[in-house]
Amino acid sequence: MAAEVSAAAAVVGAVSQVKTTIFDPLRETISNLKKLEEVHEALQDAIVSLVSRREEHESLVQKHRATKMPSKPYIAWAGKVQRIEQKVKSFDTKYGIEVKKPLYRSFLSRSKLSEKMKEKALEIIPLLNEGSQFGSRFESMLVDKQPEHVVKMAPPDIKNFPALQRPLEQILDLLTKDRVKGIRVHGALGTGKTTMMQNLNDHSQVSEAFEIVIWLKVSTEGNKGNISNPELQRAIARRLILHIEGSNHVDEVAERIRDSLKDKKYLLLLDDVKQDLDLHQIGIPENQGSKIVLTTTIGHVCNSMVEEVIKVGKFSEDEALNMFQNVLNFPNLRDNPHIERFLRKVVQLYDFHPLRIKLAATAFKLRGPGKEWWKEGFKDLIKWSRKGDHPMKKMYDLLQDSCDNLNDAQKNCFLYGTLYPEGTDIYEDCLLDCWSAQDFIGGDDDVDEILRHLKMVSLLEEGALKRHVRMEKWMREAALFILSTNVGCKYLVKTSETLQEPPLLAHWKDKEGISLADNDLNRLPDRPDCLVLSTLFLQRNPNLIQIPASFFECMGKLRVLNLYRTGIVSLPTSLSNLICLKVLYLNGCSGLVSLPPQIGELEHLEVLHFRGSRVSCLPPQIRSLIHLRRLSLSVTSSSGGEINPEDCVFPYSEISRLPKLEELFIDIKCRDRNKMLSSVITNTATMEKLKIFRLCFLDEAEVVIEVVAATPKIPVPREANLITFLGKIDETLYCDKFQVFIDCEISNPQIPKPYRYNRFVRYCNGKWRDPPISNILDKADAVELFNSEEQFLSDFETDGMDQVQHCLLESCKNIRSIVDGYMNCSILGNLEHLYMKDLPKLESIWMGPMNGQLQSLSKLKTLVLIKCPKLIMTLSHGVIQQLSEIRHLEIRECCGTEDIISGPSSAGLDPGVLPKLKKLVLHDMPNLERICPDKSLEWPSLEKLEIRRCPNVNEVPFTKSNAMKLISIEVDRCWWERLNWQELQVKERLSKLLPPVTFSFSHDSHELGKRHLARYMCGLVAMLMLALLINFS
Repeated sequence: MAAEVSAAAAVVGAVSQVKTTIFDPLRETISNLKKLEEVHEALQDAIVSLVSRREEHESLVQKHRATKMPSKPYIAWAGKVQRIEQKVKSFDTKYGIEVKKPLYRSFLSRSKLSEKMKEKALEIIPLLNEGSQFGSRFESMLVDKQPEHVVKMAPPDIKNFPALQRPLEQILDLLTKDRVKGIRVHGALGTGKTTMMQNLNDHSQVSEAFEIVIWLKVSTEGNKGNISNPELQRAIARRLILHIEGSNHVDEVAERIRDSLKDKKYLLLLDDVKQDLDLHQIGIPENQGSKIVLTTTIGHVCNSMVEEVIKVGKFSEDEALNMFQNVLNFPNLRDNPHIERFLRKVVQLYDFHPLRIKLAATAFKLRGPGKEWWKEGFKDLIKWSRKGDHPMKKMYDLLQDSCDNLNDAQKNCFLYGTLYPEGTDIYEDCLLDCWSAQDFIGGDDDVDEILRHLKMVSLLEEGALKRHVRMEKWMREAALFILSTNVGCKYLVKTSETLQEPPLLAHWKDKEGISLADNDLNRLPDRPDCLVLSTLFLQRNPNLIQIPASFFECMGKLRVLNLYRTGIVSLPTSLSNLICLKVLYLNGCSGLVSLPPQIGELEHLEVLHFRGSRVSCLPPQIRSLIHLRRLSLSVTSSSGGEINPEDCVFPYSEISRLPKLEELFIDIKCRDRNKMLSSVITNTATMEKLKIFRLCFLDEAEVVIEVVAATPKIPVPREANLITFLGKIDETLYCDKFQVFIDCEISNPQIPKPYRYNRFVRYCNGKWRDPPISNILDKADAVELFNSEEQFLSDFETDGMDQVQHCLLESCKNIRSIVDGYMNCSILGNLEHLYMKDLPKLESIWMGPMNGQLQSLSKLKTLVLIKCPKLIMTLSHGVIQQLSEIRHLEIRECCGTEDIISGPSSAGLDPGVLPKLKKLVLHDMPNLERICPDKSLEWPSLEKLEIRRCPNVNEVPFTKSNAMKLISIEVDRCWWERLNWQELQVKERLSKLLPPVTFSFSHDSHELGKRHLARYMCGLVAMLMLALLINFS
């Protein structure tokens, strides 16, 4: 009998397309067994066959484990097999006990055990059936392996490092914003961007929000750009477990990737991006809810795909100390005051830079924990920082890689920054002057672009002051190390070393750049051999009083000379040898009282600064400086004190004869600014090339005129300065074109299409009754007013601002209306565009009677009102008649507005009003009830209507015969369906103008749909199986 069972099981295993009826003989055979021994043997044979089947399948699973994974039905089947195998083993134990008992004593228990083993054997039959089906249908047992939801990276914990934790929290917050699709994380080399991104990858909030997180290393160390698109595609395919071995074309692979990510909400983490990426070409789809975060040292990379930028900087002192302690793995290290003192020195030495501190701490780790250990270790670190030995060599290698990615001009400009003392904030204009003066700048090189690029790649950082940059301490040390390893090193840099004596003459020879800045030099050598010297920095040596007469004799190629804040009292006659000099800084030389006649022989000089000196007059030879572009000077008395305007002898004739002068900065030590401004501005107004003109008075108030594309831009800190300026300046300077910024910085106008307007005024935080303010407003054709204090725009004491065509009012807390009807003169008769935003007290456009001001607002084409909560009605009957030219009417977030066109009915209102209105926009007004009291208006030109989130509007003012030019309607669908329609024909006509309905499903509804589909498919499969079984039977 057992042989029959085994044979039947073998038959079952050999069948490829199994039918339930095949098992009937086996089931019947097992059911008819009587003896315990036969039942046990049959059970053993059945379980052996089942386990063998499972092992065959498991062998197949292991063979394909790299690309395939067991299907859910197979996993369920294997689980059942395992459970039944364990149960059969328990029966073996019980069977062993029963067969040892005398038959007469175990008859009942043997019978009971036999029945249970029969039941278990019968349970094996359908499992054998199911297992055979897996063998014949490979795809039912193994499916494509699914990528992990998140590949954990187990990075270091950054919770105790706010410099990294804060950016991480910012990113997590931004990932919840629908408007943000891409985030760029920008920072210098070694600041921890990758570590922070790894923490983002592993964060629970990320795993909960996204279906899959994909990490890509976009570039490799030492390369200028990203790895190739095919390499990126292969990395993505590995992450998604796609088989692309036979796909050789990038477009084919991209389609595979796109199909794999279809409908998935993904987070793409791109580490170390060095160039712009075309994600579409790679195959990354733009799925709803998906996000991209990238890290880079280049500030402008991938601008088109990011909405937010986050900066990662260096550590604070406490963070640096914590990192050092963590690397050493000495938890109580800082409890020792002696060691903590050394620790602070170490982290300061390495400028709180995360990677440098980590490397230094690693080097310390092999030493013992004693006090002497710290002393010796600190000495070693100082030596390493100077010589570039271990452990800082890696930092220098990183910087060398960055330098290798620069072109020659960019690299030379970067290395030029090492001439400035450590920690110096460098004024950008001065740096650009110095770069431009050098031989290494070619004719096609743009120094502004070079500066922008060096900042973008984090080789130069923003300084503490506006328009200043600095080179980070470690960056400068690494750059000096690179220069020192160069056999042809051309720089001599000894800054901030309290030097009193200059370097030996031999050290000056063959140098292209020498910097002895920030020292205590009291003398300079006679006639140093500097035939190739291009730059000489001697700034901030206050004890340097005298320059030897022959000092400049062998410096014929010198292009930049910086003597800022030295103690010199005169310049030697050998200055005439500097025939190539382009930049000369004498500013802050308070002991200098005159310029020598030899200044005129510097015919290539482009930049001359002696502001803050006591030079009271210019030699006539200054006229020979025909290439001078920038000049700064002080107008002082011979004693250096305040001057009397009547006694001032200003060198107008000399300055006005400088044909290429573009920037002029005059520091005037005089309290009577009115007279000085009148004199200075009048005498310099004829200089055609002048683009930027700064005047600084004794009280440090500064008036700036900046001419850009022939338009003077004038930022004025206070109204009094403008009063003086407007009262004295020649009208020809500003009448045709000007931009005036009162109590605010120069910036681009906020008005749309500002290029249309030649005379622009932005006025902040002031009262506009002062005559000079009114005068300039009368000449302006575009005006922006912020934080004004008046109640009516018509409160200007002007001629009506008839030139103004565009006006923006924002955050004017007291303004109640634009036009005061009780005034007898018209205002803003040529105004075409009026924008009003954040006006908390605005009650109306026009307040009072209409008589006497028939021209006011008569040409208005655009009216936009945003966040005016007290505006109950927008257009009264009188105002609507006045606005016959209006084409665009837009009202948003005016929570108090109840009517657009006021009145209980439109009786007496011409149906043809608003004849040119083309667009009407109404958004976010919860109390709005009516657009128009009735439907008599013709709306003859209306083409576009937008109404959003205005729930209390119950009808629209349209009939079968009006608004016949409407071509577009954008509304909330639910609101549209709730409207009261007296004529269904009107609804049908207008509904055709709505955009087509689109459906968007949430993730939950999408999953629900998939479950319904799965149930439907299961039912369909069951019906097909039933049909097949019926056919076979």
